[in-house]
Amino acid sequence: MSKIKKYVKDWLFWVTAILVLIIIVILVPYYIQNCGKIDWDEFGSLLGAIAGLITFAGVLFTLRQNKQQSLDSEERSVFFELLKIFISYRDALRVKRVDWIYNEKQSKWIITPYDEFCTPEKTYRQIYLELYHTFYLEIKRSIPKNFTQKELGKKVIPENATEIERFMNWDYVTQAIEDIYLEDDWGAGRKASVKTVPINLNVYDYICLRVINLYIEQGNFNPITEACTKAADHCFAPYKNQLGAYFRNAYYILDMASEFNSPKSYSKIFRAQLSKDELVLLFFNSFSSLSTPKTRELYLNADLFNNLELKDVRLKEGVNDELVSRMEYMQFPSTLFQMVGKLEYVSHDFLKKLYDSIQVKNV
Repeated sequence: MSKIKKYVKDWLFWVTAILVLIIIVILVPYYIQNCGKIDWDEFGSLLGAIAGLITFAGVLFTLRQNKQQSLDSEERSVFFELLKIFISYRDALRVKRVDWIYNEKQSKWIITPYDEFCTPEKTYRQIYLELYHTFYLEIKRSIPKNFTQKELGKKVIPENATEIERFMNWDYVTQAIEDIYLEDDWGAGRKASVKTVPINLNVYDYICLRVINLYIEQGNFNPITEACTKAADHCFAPYKNQLGAYFRNAYYILDMASEFNSPKSYSKIFRAQLSKDELVLLFFNSFSSLSTPKTRELYLNADLFNNLELKDVRLKEGVNDELVSRMEYMQFPSTLFQMVGKLEYVSHDFLKKLYDSIQVKNV
C-alpha cells in the first residue's frame, strides 16, 4: 500500500511517462505516412521542441527530488528530536516501589508498598509483573462464563489418566477447578462451601494457560481481550500521571511517523528503543478502556509487537525449561510441565484478530 501511495504522489514521473508515450504515438505514424518526403527542417524543429519539453520535465523532476530530499531531512530531524524527548522521559519515569513476596505455606501473595521510588529498570518490571497477576486473575474469573465445571475438567485433565494418576498428579488441579466455580458462586451471591486446602497459584496459572489456549483454538478472543482491558485499567490506574505521558509520547511518535514517506523505517527505529517490559506495557495499553481505535491502528500498522513472544504476554507457555510462572521465579509443578516445539510471536494477523474482537464487542 505504501508503494502505491509513493507512486501516486510522484506525479512528475507519470506525467513524463505519458508525454513520452504521446510523442511516440504521434511521431511513428507521422514518419510512416511521410517517409521519403519529410521536411527535415520542420522535423528538426519538432524534435527540438520535444527535446525542450523533455528537458523541462527533467528540470521539474530534479526540483521535485531536491524538495523531497529536503523534506526527508526535515522528517528525520523532527523524528529524532521527538525520540530524544521520549527517551529522556522514559529514563526519568519512576513509580513507588511495591514488593510482592509469595507465601508458600499460605499460598498467597504478601504485598508491601514502600514510600520510595523504584530504580529505572525496576519501574517497568514492577508494572509488567502486576499486569500478569491481574491478567491471569481475570482469565480465571472468565472460566465459569465459558465452560461448565465438567467441560473444564475434561479439557484440562487428560482423559486417559488412571485413578492413581488423577489422585497423585492431578488432585490439586481438580481442587483448583472446584474452587474456581465456588468463587464464582460467591460472586453471584449463591451459597458455597469454604475451601480448606490452600492451593499453589502455579496450579491456577496452569489452568488459566490451558483455558487461554482453548480460547485461541476456538477463535473466541473476547475473554482474552476483556481480561487484557481489565488488567490494564486496574494496573495503570495508580500510575496514570506517570504512564499517561509515556503512552501519549509513544502515540504521537507513531502518529507522526505514519505520515512520513518511509513509516516502517521510523517505526523500526522507535521499536528498537523499547525494552521487552515496555513493549508489554504498550501491548496491554492498547486494550485499555482509555485507548482508541486509532492507537490500535498505529500499533498494528507499525507492527510494533512483531518481536514479542506470546509467552511474554502470558498467552503461551515457555519453551523447554523456560516455564510460565508468576514473578518469573516460581516454576510449575513437574507434573504440569509443558513442552513447546517453537517460539511463537504476536504476529500481525493474531493481533488484528484480538483488536477486531474489541471492535465487535463495542458495536
